Amino acid sequence: KSYAGKWIYQPLIKSPVYWRVIVLGEKSLGMMKKNSKRFLQSGEGEKPNVSRKEIESLAIKATQALKAEFTGVDLLADKDKLMIIEVNRSSQFQIFEKLTKVNVAEKLINYLTIASE
Repeated sequence: KSYAGKWIYQPLIKSPVYWRVIVLGEKSLGMMKKNSKRFLQSGEGEKPNVSRKEIESLAIKATQALKAEFTGVDLLADKDKLMIIEVNRSSQFQIFEKLTKVNVAEKLINYLTIASE
């Protein structure tokens, strides 16, 4: 109440899902959907109206903006407006591999091997 410094305000987005996209090079390795029930009461939030292509495209653009080659990008949507939650340069991908059946470690090793030749 008495703090006079700068504040950052961000509205609460009530979305029932968000997504994790793993980006390697300039390609999406895939996408997994995460339920955000932990943050919502039953029945809250509207189902987002965005396509997989839009989600993956924004994740790739975010990775390129950071001049990164390997990221895990978390995104959510408020109705039809897609937003980035965060871009992780040292993405954890064990759960992603289990859910998507994509061998991220193998793809990363192949990518690095080709880049070093």
